[in-house]
Amino acid sequence: MTKGLTVAPEAFKSQLAFLLKFYDVIDIDSFYSHIKDSNADFLGKSAVLLTFDDGYSDFKTTVLPVLEEFNVPAIVYVSPGFWDKRARLWWYELEDIVWQAARDNTLYFTWQGSDYNIRLVTDKDRVSCYYMLHGMMMAMGHSMQAEFLDMLWDVSEASSHAPYAQMLSQDDIKWLSSHRLITIGAHTYSHSVLPVLSRQDAIDEVIKGKKILEDVTDRPIDHFAYPYGAASRREYDLIRELGFKTAVTMNPRTISQSHIRRNDKKFMFSLPRLSVRGDVPYPASIKVPLSGIEEYLLFPITFLKISISSNNR
Repeated sequence: MTKGLTVAPEAFKSQLAFLLKFYDVIDIDSFYSHIKDSNADFLGKSAVLLTFDDGYSDFKTTVLPVLEEFNVPAIVYVSPGFWDKRARLWWYELEDIVWQAARDNTLYFTWQGSDYNIRLVTDKDRVSCYYMLHGMMMAMGHSMQAEFLDMLWDVSEASSHAPYAQMLSQDDIKWLSSHRLITIGAHTYSHSVLPVLSRQDAIDEVIKGKKILEDVTDRPIDHFAYPYGAASRREYDLIRELGFKTAVTMNPRTISQSHIRRNDKKFMFSLPRLSVRGDVPYPASIKVPLSGIEEYLLFPITFLKISISSNNR
């Protein structure tokens, strides 16, 4: 289920080579300064920004050498709760639960007064089950997610899995923050679904993650990514009020020349982003998200969200 969200390292190199033929790959602080000044003419070509979420360890071991080879910048948005093992990579745990559940080819459980008896005979059954449970978890706060996961582990008889070794350590983040090509961004503390939290809990999640990163890096953390891309007007306003300069969503759009010239400050906290998927063959995985935009956008700027598959399962 999560495989399509990642890109093989060799495909990533090919994608970068393609991008550099047609796009300027810029860093997020350059983007911000020119947007702030309403300067729509600061590039010779259309622009792309490379973004990576969560803080997987292969960002340092696999992605960074490629970025250095091509001399292109990127931002990685980090949730500190992953490295101190207070947050859970629940989407991976959920995948293990669904694919290992073996009791009579069913997953049976009771949750909040409702009984669930889910058929798990075929791969299609398991994929459907995964997305149903994923949807349920997206409507839960952090503590309820943990309770739900623990219950599923118990009833499924699946083998426990805690892939914290896959995440960048605190020392890694400190080292990366001083690298000339890398910007560290905030991603809440525990990768929470902000819209399901109370306003105060959402504020606490964001501030805690930001402060830890600033303490570790000894640098201001000015840029934010909404976990799962989950955000609406309340979250946009909240991130702006907390002093960030930009925030990215998962809305699949590009940024046009008119956005820059309008100098729309609120737009900076709902920036769109395109995902580069690993289940779409190259070059379509790059060309399809970007194709056709020149037809209706004179000067597009595009944020790309990329995950590398070297050790992400």
